[in-house]
Amino acid sequence: MQPKDWRQLYAAIDELYPDFCEEIYQKLGKCKKTDKQIVCLLKIGLSNRQIENITDVSHVTVWRNVNKIKNAFGW
Repeated sequence: MQPKDWRQLYAAIDELYPDFCEEIYQKLGKCKKTDKQIVCLLKIGLSNRQIENITDVSHVTVWRNVNKIKNAFGW
């Protein structure tokens, strides 16, 4: 996805889940761009495999970040 696509996704998520993107920073503190992308893709129900394909991040990195995010959000 291109930066424009990510901005549109973040805006759509904020519209559906007000202030969710802000909640990301509250729960994860200062996070990397990849963390924000993964948590938003999880929020819309994508699987780890789908997240790997969209972000072009390795399986291990996605798995590690998903576990960190799920613990932080209590999912």
